[in-house]
Amino acid sequence: MLTTDGVYRSGLHESVYSTPPLSGLRESVAVFTTVGIAWLILMVEAVFGGRELLLSGVPIPPMIFFAGLLVVVGVSSFRRFVAPTLILLVPLCLVGIMLFISTRPDYGAYKFFNLLAVTIVVVPLLSNAAERVGVEAVVRIIVLILSVLLAGAVIFKLRYGFFDRQVLYLMNGPIVFGRLMGIGAILSLLALSGMARYVAFAVFSLAVLWTMSKGPLLALMVTTIVSAFWLLKGSERWWFLSSVLLAIASVGIFAWDAIASFDWGRLAVLWQLLSSGLQSASADPESFGARYVIYVTTFEQIFTYPFGVGLGSWSTFVPENFGLDYPHNFFLEMWFECGLVLGTIGMIPFVLFLAPGHTALRGAGLFLLVAQMVSGDLLDARFLLCFSLLAYIQYQQRSEEVSRGQQSRTLP
Repeated sequence: MLTTDGVYRSGLHESVYSTPPLSGLRESVAVFTTVGIAWLILMVEAVFGGRELLLSGVPIPPMIFFAGLLVVVGVSSFRRFVAPTLILLVPLCLVGIMLFISTRPDYGAYKFFNLLAVTIVVVPLLSNAAERVGVEAVVRIIVLILSVLLAGAVIFKLRYGFFDRQVLYLMNGPIVFGRLMGIGAILSLLALSGMARYVAFAVFSLAVLWTMSKGPLLALMVTTIVSAFWLLKGSERWWFLSSVLLAIASVGIFAWDAIASFDWGRLAVLWQLLSSGLQSASADPESFGARYVIYVTTFEQIFTYPFGVGLGSWSTFVPENFGLDYPHNFFLEMWFECGLVLGTIGMIPFVLFLAPGHTALRGAGLFLLVAQMVSGDLLDARFLLCFSLLAYIQYQQRSEEVSRGQQSRTLP
């Protein structure tokens, strides 16, 4: 129901996550713009010090960021979510002290402060939108934005190299774009209904495969299995599996030429690992074999430096780094650079999505957590952090509403 202050609240016998009707075209445009700005801020690699994306000589990422920041700071309905966000970020802020002992403080500060800046703006934007129209509507808007992004990437890549991974997927590289498409697949599976759920899931899943990025593909496989047999109910599981098989068959029949030109060599490493062992695939820094060597070496070194080596210092202390700046595993990166105790504390905000809450947000959090275990650094975890905090804030609001409802029933 819509209260007198214009804020949507669920009734005692209504689902907390039901989607209320919008109050008009202006409200719809306002919410869509809010979610769009938040998503654009998330998509850029870094607000400060990242790739230069210019518009008439003006850097685009800072411009988008400050537009969102002005909204969050200047409008009270957004500003009220800043304090909860900052409180939830306290454990992560503590790891900032590791910059003082870093051998690469520039890189450490780059990923740490960009992560905080993005999160402090994005989470209030999305939380406000969820409060105004319901979290289900926000999830559907994100799916729509990702659909537009996919369409734009397809058009762009058709012109400049459809299967060339060196060509950007419109705005992002293959790994980040693969994660975005994986988010779309999981949100579609858990938030949409009817045939749209399975069609959207199949399209986004094929987009993940299109990027030839093993990390997002592995994360999608794991999250899909969990979603199908844990979150979906009864016949929905089999409808889902049937849709996946149908999509694969359709692609095989109508797009065989494209499949034949696909660079399957990047994914063939999976068979190589099974048939020849991990070490045989370790020459390529992007291979699973290289990641295996990095993981084992980093894990062993963690106990040599149990109190951490400083944010951004991983490559300095791990000789077998294959020319990489980070270990491509979120847990190892945090424990190695921040120490076992402080690193564990700093990871708390990233796993808050595990609290009972909205199914789609939890599914997206699981996908992103698995993805962070095989690719990306702390800054790449901004998607995971924002989804995690958004999910937990929604969980807190639900708990407060249920508590108020119980209190009102006990009053004479």
